[in-house]
Amino acid sequence: MGGQLATACTRPLCPGSTNSLNNPSSSDTSTNTVTATIGVGSGPEEVAVDPVTHTAYVTAADGTVSVIDEATNTVTRTIEVGGFTVGVAVDPVTHTVYAVSRDFNIVAVIDEATNTVTATIGVGSGPEGVAVDPATHTAYVTAPDLKLTNSAPATVVSGQPLTYTVTVTNTGSATATGLTVSDPLPASVHYNSASATQGTCTRTAPGTKPKTKGGR
Repeated sequence: MGGQLATACTRPLCPGSTNSLNNPSSSDTSTNTVTATIGVGSGPEEVAVDPVTHTAYVTAADGTVSVIDEATNTVTRTIEVGGFTVGVAVDPVTHTVYAVSRDFNIVAVIDEATNTVTATIGVGSGPEGVAVDPATHTAYVTAPDLKLTNSAPATVVSGQPLTYTVTVTNTGSATATGLTVSDPLPASVHYNSASATQGTCTRTAPGTKPKTKGGR
């Protein structure tokens, strides 16, 4: 797996570090010093802690969840979830971990006793975050909700410019990333130019409108 580092902290932020988990570390709050760095999966995303078992779980873009023993600040197991693994949450009562795979549109249910995936739950497209209510043992998952509209004149005079706008709107509870919109042009329409208000817009082939990439 990739050589990323995790900093195990007992405060929201360790001095001199960030909460992006590019370098997640362990710090002693009595001295405010980093005591250890922990190698995790490539492209670490989020971390959740079980305060009862003193175990931390770090998700990563390489599709893994790293299990960290807080007593030794070492990775005791790497769990394969698959896809771009983003959000993670722990139910400290049932000792169950929920890890979100954005690419596979699932939530992986992990049993802390065995640190294995016991079930996968299909959710909305492009899920991001997850939160758990330990009283009801209910998990809530956020996901973007995208709407595509295309505004153009009803008619156009042959040989005259035709201008239209493709708009993507996200009304969901999470940010959509890596979004691509492809809009093929009719054979009778000749490409002139295109622009994007967010992301990039490029022509991919003759007779095809550029693919627009970005996040909403």
